[in-house]
Amino acid sequence: MFKAGKRLAGACIILICIVFGLLVAYRLSDLLRVREDIEYRRTAEAVFSDVLREMEKIRGLPFLGRVELEIVEVSWVRENWGWKQVEAASKEIEIEERIYKALFLIPENVSLQEVKVQQAGAILAASWEDKVYIVKEYFNPYDKPKAKETFAHELTHILQGRNFKTPERRNHDEKQAWSALIEGDAGLTAKECIKTEEDPINPSALILAQKASFSYIYALKIPDSMMRIWLFPYQYGENFVKALYAKGGWERVNQAYKEPPQTTEQIMHPEKYVEGEWYVEVEAPPLNASGWTSAKTDRLGEHFILVMLETHLPTGESAEAAEGWNGDNLIFYEKENDYMFTWKILWDTEEDAVQFSGTFADMMRALDAEELAMGLWKVRGEYISFKRDGLSTLIVGSTTMSHQISMVASTKENPD
Repeated sequence: MFKAGKRLAGACIILICIVFGLLVAYRLSDLLRVREDIEYRRTAEAVFSDVLREMEKIRGLPFLGRVELEIVEVSWVRENWGWKQVEAASKEIEIEERIYKALFLIPENVSLQEVKVQQAGAILAASWEDKVYIVKEYFNPYDKPKAKETFAHELTHILQGRNFKTPERRNHDEKQAWSALIEGDAGLTAKECIKTEEDPINPSALILAQKASFSYIYALKIPDSMMRIWLFPYQYGENFVKALYAKGGWERVNQAYKEPPQTTEQIMHPEKYVEGEWYVEVEAPPLNASGWTSAKTDRLGEHFILVMLETHLPTGESAEAAEGWNGDNLIFYEKENDYMFTWKILWDTEEDAVQFSGTFADMMRALDAEELAMGLWKVRGEYISFKRDGLSTLIVGSTTMSHQISMVASTKENPD
């Protein structure tokens, strides 16, 4: 009995020592995390202050007030910039998703709400009102050139918001064009900020930072079409702003905020903006069907057409077919669980209209569409009709074989 008691006491002592050791280890780990957090914040704030001092000189615009730095985590971003934003715009996103699926940009099993949440969760840094936010899991303050570039990019957005008026953006095409201007300006300004940076980029740190960010983005499995629409302002914006800068420096860039680009065509082809080439307002065709309610009217633009075609066809063919765009009007209708859309596109020349007609027919074949008649297909449970009339093309799609589609399909002019 005595020996058993001694063994029990010894076991208790050992257990107490183990628990104490674990508590000490946990406490030390906790202290190390706190220390790392303090060092992370101190380093980030030091780089932020350096860039803040340089920005007004580089861009020639005043900040007109205080700017703060906020450090957040991915979980916070997904909740506040992801789910909360998605819930607030759930109806609009639902209609947008139906349009994207009706135009074959995304598969039927894709949720656009989930895509937008995932996109939000992949953000490295952002600016809002008087704050610049950095996401701790992605932002590396110890890689000074890259950190400076990121801060300069976001601080440019603060400058833009305080010095220029944001115009009313009525449709997808205008929104993308405006975003390309502000992101292109921010990208070029950020590169100016690090042009004289003496500290060489640490390859190891940069690889780790990019791996953390990019691997997460590609692990999201966002459809390529959605990735391209999302990244359009970054892909094309900087070249657009460079073209303006080459014409007249930052003054010419600033002037673009007073006369902002209106189309993705102008962004993709800066010479069209510089030369004053605009677009034509396109009127929707009359609706020869009853019971339908208009859910959305939009102008989609050249880039959207390019992405739609390129999702199913080679890049060269798609780019050539989209380039002659001169205006468009899409109206999306709903009736209970059914939908219908009319999409009228105007082209620069009749040759452009003919080329798009043939490419659209190629896309139908790539989708394994069943051709019911000349210019009328059934694909993925949707009826699609197409007609060409001189400089314009009209696409009508619906979940039902409506009188409207039958009428359009019976016209004489169809894809060549």
